[in-house]
Amino acid sequence: MTKNNGSLRQIMSAAVLTLLFFGCAETPIQEKVNKITTGMSNDEYASYINQRTAHDRRYDGIYQVFEISALIVNSDVQNILLLRQGEFLGWDSSRLRLEKDRSAQLMSTQTRAILSFFSPDLQVDDLAKTNSVWRVYLETDGNRYEGKVRKVPGKLPELRNIYPFHNRFSTVYECTFNVPATKIEAASSALIVTGTLGSSRMTFSGLK
Repeated sequence: MTKNNGSLRQIMSAAVLTLLFFGCAETPIQEKVNKITTGMSNDEYASYINQRTAHDRRYDGIYQVFEISALIVNSDVQNILLLRQGEFLGWDSSRLRLEKDRSAQLMSTQTRAILSFFSPDLQVDDLAKTNSVWRVYLETDGNRYEGKVRKVPGKLPELRNIYPFHNRFSTVYECTFNVPATKIEAASSALIVTGTLGSSRMTFSGLK
């Protein structure tokens, strides 16, 4: 009886070790298959985004009123942004596909722009407030659309990983305009930030 019990324990131990071996062996393969990546280095990604970003500064005499960087999100940029997020947040292919489908649906009816805004006067860094001194417009194909602005949450390292033109002194805002992204890809566009303290007009061409 004792001999049989010893043999049974040896068989069970061998089975457990076999399961552990194959379980551990499959994990790296599965991670490699599902890894989401832009296929770019950090410098290449920053260069890609910065080449598509417009910048402007406005002064009142020698005093700076505001500084702004703006990125209009077309389909190509949106795809890279999603891959970048998936790369850092550890998305699998199913999550990436879900986010792409969701984004395609939104882009069929609206266009997004990302703004990094700085003013030495913190009271006017308020683009997302209903009583803001600023208004944001998108002009394309002879039409003007007023933007709906919200502040983008997140810590500085997280925001800079996605928007390399952003800096620690600025605030990130997202503007949405009621015009399909496919429409702005076919024509030159201008993003306008205007208010009682000044105005900025940034032009974008070749968005596709």
